[in-house]
Amino acid sequence: MLEYITAHPREAGVLLVILSGLVLLLFGLLASTDRAVSYQLGVKIEIDQMAAGKKRAFQAVGASLLVAGLLMLFFLLDSAGAPEPSTAPPVPAVSDTPSPTSAPATVAAGRGFRIGLADGEVVAQHQLVTGSYAPASRDDIWLFVRPSNGLYYPQSADPCAGAPALKANGLWEAPAVFGEAGDAGKPFDLLAVNADGPTSQSITDTLSTWCRAQNYPGMEALPSGASVAGSVRVTRGAEVAAAPRGISTASLPGAVTISGLVDGDTVPETLVVGGTVADDAAGSVWVLVYPYNAGRWYPQSTDACAGTHTVSEGGAWTVTAWFGSGPGAEYAVIAVLADVAADAELSALQKHWCAAGEYPGLRTIELPRGLEEKARVLVRGR
Repeated sequence: MLEYITAHPREAGVLLVILSGLVLLLFGLLASTDRAVSYQLGVKIEIDQMAAGKKRAFQAVGASLLVAGLLMLFFLLDSAGAPEPSTAPPVPAVSDTPSPTSAPATVAAGRGFRIGLADGEVVAQHQLVTGSYAPASRDDIWLFVRPSNGLYYPQSADPCAGAPALKANGLWEAPAVFGEAGDAGKPFDLLAVNADGPTSQSITDTLSTWCRAQNYPGMEALPSGASVAGSVRVTRGAEVAAAPRGISTASLPGAVTISGLVDGDTVPETLVVGGTVADDAAGSVWVLVYPYNAGRWYPQSTDACAGTHTVSEGGAWTVTAWFGSGPGAEYAVIAVLADVAADAELSALQKHWCAAGEYPGLRTIELPRGLEEKARVLVRGR
């Protein structure tokens, strides 16, 4: 009983109100105005003579408490189905005992479908996964992580809402969690699954239930109706989080470097970042900053409103970069080449955001086509 009250304080409080109302109402109904009375209800109950006004008061208070308790119980039960907000993704529990019914480590991706991780690749504990799909497909895409315990764990950017992978223009992205802190070096299967409406809803409902209970037991099998579009087997690295890779959607000649910053450096809120660019570079240099806690890419401009972005001269480039997430925040800083169309799209976005006075950034699948990553460094806020 004590464990239930500790785990369900609201429910216990409502039941106490209902019980109090019942006791007071019964006392008011059973009491007599002209003599003491005795009742045998499993145990002997004796009630002294009670004045009529006091009897009515017991009845009124008891009835009020009973009605209030029942209403509270109704609203409590009605709200039980609503998911509580949470940003914590499901973390698969890992067992060293392999499943006797292990599926093949790798399933070839279906036509038009791609996972942006290679078989055998090393991943961080928290990793954004991207890929492509056939634009004609109307199915939802779900990622499942399968550790060595043989269970399947659906992944979601919003577990309590049970959200599938984000899709746009033939591209998809979803965060994935590979084990716990001590699981570096262990293998994990990552499966991308196509799910029709009813199947996707069943995954959503299951994940929402797990999220509300803050318990992710895993699935013994994929839901019926789900079809594996592709899978890879990856190895957990030591990193806790990593910025997404595979953002390149073009092949543009010319080397670009980042100078003066190396992995692990600390940076102030604003910093002039620079580097070199080859004479034969077939595109414009842009710098994108990816704060891990935001999960979005932010194009950098020396003066966004004036249309001055990266300034290139004599084989060197510079740009003023912003790191506004506070001390200790982690960032990926990448230099890319952008073809003519991508350069124009980024310029237009910066001008629009400057006029609006807000910079929402871009998800990985929202980046314009025509970019090729050339250099990357990982830094922390100072």
